[in-house]
Amino acid sequence: MYTDGLTDQFGGERGKKLLRVGQMKWLKEASKLTGEQKEMFLLNKINLWMAKEEQIDDICLIGIRIA
Repeated sequence: MYTDGLTDQFGGERGKKLLRVGQMKWLKEASKLTGEQKEMFLLNKINLWMAKEEQIDDICLIGIRIA
């Protein structure tokens, strides 16, 4: 589950929005990692994406493990 805050965030080389496509790419990359690794991976991706851009919205991303 997630809010639209991440997909609406400006950043990257062109200062554009991440959009759902970019978010899904990150989530697919993170799917092979453990819970703690996912958290660090996604925090790193978000920080690199935003770089010098100001955060414009809330960012909430919740992962649930189904066993």
